[in-house]
Amino acid sequence: MKDIFEKLKNKILVFDGALGTELQKSGLQIDEPPEVWNLKKENEVKKVHKSYLEAGSDIIQTNTFGANRLKLSEYGLENKIEKINQKAVSFVKEINKEKEIIISGSVGPTGELLEPIGNFSFEQAKSVFTQQISILKEAGIDLITIETISDIQEARAAVVAAKENSDLPILCSLTFEENGKTISGTGPETAAVILESLGVDIIGINCSLGPEAMINVLNKLKKSTHLPLSFKPNAGMPKLNNSGQTIYNADADYMASYVKLAVKHGANIIGGCCGTGPDYIKKAKNIVKDKKPLKRSENKDGTLASRTRLTRIGSQLPTKIIGEKINPSGNKQLTRQIKNHNTALIRDLASRQMNSGADLVDLNIAVADFNQKKFIKKAVNSIHDKCDLPISIDTNDYKAMEKALKTYVGKPILNSVTAEKESMDNVLPLAKKYGAAVIALTLTEDGIPDSTEKRVETARKILKEAEKIGIAKKDIFVDALVLTAGSSQDQISETLRAVRIIKKDLGLNTVLGISNISYGLPAREKINRSFLAMALWEGLDLAIINPFDKEIVDILKASDLLVGRDKNAKSYINRFSNKKEKEKKDNKNQDGSKDMASLLKRSIIEGDDSYLNQYIDELLQEKQAVEIINKILIPAIKIVGDKYDKEEFYLPQLMSAAQTMEKAVNILKPLIVKENQENKASLLMATVKGDIHDIGKNIVKIMLQNNGFEVFDLGKNVADEKIINTIKTNDIDIVALSSLMTTTLPILKRLTKKIKEKFPEVKIIVGGAVVTEEYAAKIGADGYADNAFQAIEVAENILEKN
Repeated sequence: MKDIFEKLKNKILVFDGALGTELQKSGLQIDEPPEVWNLKKENEVKKVHKSYLEAGSDIIQTNTFGANRLKLSEYGLENKIEKINQKAVSFVKEINKEKEIIISGSVGPTGELLEPIGNFSFEQAKSVFTQQISILKEAGIDLITIETISDIQEARAAVVAAKENSDLPILCSLTFEENGKTISGTGPETAAVILESLGVDIIGINCSLGPEAMINVLNKLKKSTHLPLSFKPNAGMPKLNNSGQTIYNADADYMASYVKLAVKHGANIIGGCCGTGPDYIKKAKNIVKDKKPLKRSENKDGTLASRTRLTRIGSQLPTKIIGEKINPSGNKQLTRQIKNHNTALIRDLASRQMNSGADLVDLNIAVADFNQKKFIKKAVNSIHDKCDLPISIDTNDYKAMEKALKTYVGKPILNSVTAEKESMDNVLPLAKKYGAAVIALTLTEDGIPDSTEKRVETARKILKEAEKIGIAKKDIFVDALVLTAGSSQDQISETLRAVRIIKKDLGLNTVLGISNISYGLPAREKINRSFLAMALWEGLDLAIINPFDKEIVDILKASDLLVGRDKNAKSYINRFSNKKEKEKKDNKNQDGSKDMASLLKRSIIEGDDSYLNQYIDELLQEKQAVEIINKILIPAIKIVGDKYDKEEFYLPQLMSAAQTMEKAVNILKPLIVKENQENKASLLMATVKGDIHDIGKNIVKIMLQNNGFEVFDLGKNVADEKIINTIKTNDIDIVALSSLMTTTLPILKRLTKKIKEKFPEVKIIVGGAVVTEEYAAKIGADGYADNAFQAIEVAENILEKN
């Protein structure tokens, strides 16, 4: 295996450029997958590889971006997966006569939307990636490149598959939107933390954007990780030239003009994505040949992350709060709901704790004689729906712990591992595999040590075992354990001293369950508040407390100011400059009344279907189904659209709201028929031939159905003839076409022309990640939409004009 890391220490490496667009120049048909040429046009594939070799590429990728079984099955090639991948590797090997080129196995996305946004599970995705990666490894690649990933959960599945099935270095490259985030709302800083914790060796960005927009993303990655960075922009956005051909507006000189800037902002590897070619790679090679990589140091702060939020923990940062309220101990209602697999209260407690100032939420579903593994996935996803805080997975059931780790989108913390052999042997490998931090309890086979020194030694033992398997020191949070003052008063000082010494001598972050101190005593809040202030003085970093206790949160903020953790009193001023308490969210409105219309509206906005039937049943006593849809549901989903446009909501919240809206509409549909409500129009939806992605299309479908359109969804990779026949047989009014791949843009143009010729009265709306308004106008579409809400607006405008 070639040591890519030795090369990266002293030089900037150069990737190759686009493969698909280069093959199209040699005759690859626009509705034909590039991977099929590994079977029938191998000389043409090798010719492109050789052109990049001659241009100076240090790394050449295999023609296997879409060579997983799901994508190949769209073309009836799933039984050829082994041969397609093996031959792709052999082509690069054949031209690599000097044996100096690094062979990168290209692994693209599955084309499916993973849970909790979609219906494809983590295990299903991992299985797809495992099959392809195993074949590529056996064929002799040097580097696994997981690329063009838009969902961090899919990236997690791919990386875990790669780590399980090879010891090869891993480059994971994400694709970002113009807002600087992935389509599912993950920013570069958060992505870097999640990928680094999983054990990725190189982090990359590719596709979607041109070099100018990508520089901003690269700069954020540079500040967030010490790992090498890969930079592979598109040659701008695709356009139609005067001859009707799809071209990219950025030439080799323009692309190369950003290479120096990319290196300055931390790029260790330079390459190109869609529309780039050997000319650009040759120029890039000349520019970087004497450049040295930017040296970056590792950030020592602890980090946790949800899909969209990053939380940093460290001695120079404000103390963070873990909300303790999702715990069935002493809570009969929560216990009852957990036993019934009901998540309504878990959702509510997660949301309310977030709104009350928690930085993390602890998830504990430990009920006597209850199978946690069967419920924990649903519980984790319920928190995803209502709360974007990182979570603490609080269980001693190792199977349930792993299930939660697969389900959780982000970097969680495991609560907990002890110094007992069984615990360390089970918990630490799970944390390493799935990229989690751990709470280390100073607990041994003999129980809780009775002295500071023994607790410190116990923490040291766990640290040693964690570091053996590669868990970073910053991902270990030590709990010196709090015993109740009612029976172990002498232990209070031992716990506090242990906090101080563990930080000073071991350099580890610390955590305590504060409310344990007052167990069995009256006026518990007063004891908890006093003990928290004492612990903060000793250097506590994470406090497990009740965030609904306003006074204890106030004390934490004031103490942070006094011990110097709140620089310039920023957090303190932010909390106390406005003395109005935030309105608490529960199943009542702000004035305490039960206004069902407002509650239903809020359910849609928050994507919470827990009480839909109850709200709708009560509303139907005084309103018609159509009125509920028009005056409550549609205004609610428009608010969601506004939040999405303002980047207050991202894809997970959008999907959750849309699915809740769909459930509400389905409840009301039978009544709408009785009220003789007609559909606005018939609308056909499809992703064009050659494109097997349908994330955006599926969201648009739900939104259009919820707004009164009769939708005929033909799915993805749909042949022209099927679309034409469906228009004819179903009297379609509007056709909505989607294209997410640059290689299928000419098909979009061709199909639009066909429809216009055969059905001039039918209106066409186009959209998708690579489609622009300018492109839509040039191919003769009647409307363009870049999101679901705009699609509704465009469709309704078309109807008004007709």
